[in-house]
Amino acid sequence: MGGLLCFARGCWLLWVWVACWGVGLVASEGLDGLRNICTAHFEPLVNCEAQDGEEPRGYHISLFKMVASEFNLTGYEFKCLPFGEMMDDLLAGGAECDIGIGGITLTSERMRRGIHFSFPTYRGSLGILVKGKVRKGATWSFLQPLHWTLWAAIAATSLVIPIIVFFTESFSCHGFIHRRDLSRGLKQAIWDSFITLLNFGSFTVKSGEARLIVIGYGFLVLILVNTYVANLAAFLTITNIDSSIKSLKDLFGKRVAAGAVYERRLLSNRISVTANFTSAMKDEVVEDFLRGDEVDAVIYDEPWITHKAGMDCGLFTLSETVSRFDYAFALPNQSKALEESISKELIGLQEIGQMSKLALEFIQPTISDCAVADEVSETESVDFNQLKGLWIILASCVVASMGILFVKWASVFSLSQQTQQHNSIRELKRLETIVETVYHPHTVKLHAAESVRATNVKMTPRSARQSDLESINRSSTARQSNLESINSVGSVVTSQGSTVQSEKDWERALDRCREDFDGQMHDIREFLEIIVSRFSQTSIRMST
Repeated sequence: MGGLLCFARGCWLLWVWVACWGVGLVASEGLDGLRNICTAHFEPLVNCEAQDGEEPRGYHISLFKMVASEFNLTGYEFKCLPFGEMMDDLLAGGAECDIGIGGITLTSERMRRGIHFSFPTYRGSLGILVKGKVRKGATWSFLQPLHWTLWAAIAATSLVIPIIVFFTESFSCHGFIHRRDLSRGLKQAIWDSFITLLNFGSFTVKSGEARLIVIGYGFLVLILVNTYVANLAAFLTITNIDSSIKSLKDLFGKRVAAGAVYERRLLSNRISVTANFTSAMKDEVVEDFLRGDEVDAVIYDEPWITHKAGMDCGLFTLSETVSRFDYAFALPNQSKALEESISKELIGLQEIGQMSKLALEFIQPTISDCAVADEVSETESVDFNQLKGLWIILASCVVASMGILFVKWASVFSLSQQTQQHNSIRELKRLETIVETVYHPHTVKLHAAESVRATNVKMTPRSARQSDLESINRSSTARQSNLESINSVGSVVTSQGSTVQSEKDWERALDRCREDFDGQMHDIREFLEIIVSRFSQTSIRMST
């Protein structure tokens, strides 16, 4: 019984070994069938322009050699054919080509026509090649970190905000603007605005409404200054490209040359092509069209575009690309097993990073004298749209300040509906607590004089003024009666003739006349002072 069990176990192991050997034999026979490796010249994937006796070289050539080495495949030969001839042979079943490599894109049309594709060997797209030069410093380079729209917004804000602050401070603290303070106050406010912008000073305001606006303006200045400093450092330390085309949107209205097979694809992306070319003409297009200023940009396969820019210091690629697609190895029909074997090996090479190393070696080479790719930056000026949120915050502060000021004035207007006595008391209290603001020296002086005048006069109402006038009239009437009695005495003395008054009587009469005259002059001066003070108060209110 044990012998039978051992025999069965041994048969099972033998069966597993035979199965594995059979699969390996099938796979080996499939790869051994690869003898004619067809390719077409398409730098940097394949370079067939090698010297006599040398094999083609390039990204796809090296990648296929890695796959072949994993299967110990030998005895194969690379054949350089025109691209169209190679594709025709693969579509016809592979009479001359066992496999096709080099710039073959994976498309549904080719799959429908019977071509089998391996796992993608390179993720590509349509690259954009432009002519440019490395930007160097200039006299006005310090203005480049900010776009002209942002500079214009800053200039307008630095002029408008001080005007708003001045008027807000005026009406909040004083209720009016003295005409002699208008020019001086605005100049001082604008000066404060510019020194705030340069971090040399700040606004000097006393009212809460004006301070709210100044806080919003200060926050805007803080962000702008830091943004300018950061972007200025980038402009001065990072190599930049000076070109009229920096993104896809800049292609609109430009002269664009592209591969003829890609014209329809570009039109679907709203890019109009002014000149097209075939694969064989692509090198001449760069020399004749782009350098000859006949076109502004060339669009073609990204590997070729990247390789071309890396070998020429005057050419650059945009970071944006169009219409992504994949490159792959192409096999004729009836090669399903071979396709799976190659794809598995390609996946393994991708996982260990071999594809990336080959791409750096063949697709992205650079001339040592040129700017290295990672040193080239498309640093752009910061425009107004990127920072317009700061102006929204500032506008919110202004609106909130105006709302607070409106509420304050509405409350003052409601109080003005009360009696004249209450108004006088409120006015006297306001004058005693007047705020000394920087922008209103004449207004402050006027308030001080008004306060003194109000303290002396005590802001008397109409009834008090009427009683003053009546008392003056009564005293004047009394003095007039005294004068009349003196005149009557003089007339009696004159009519009698013989009656002679003593000298003391005449002196007493003259003293009474002098007293009456001085009293009348005093009453007149008091009356004039009252009239002048009331006239001054009326003119002050009219001026406000």
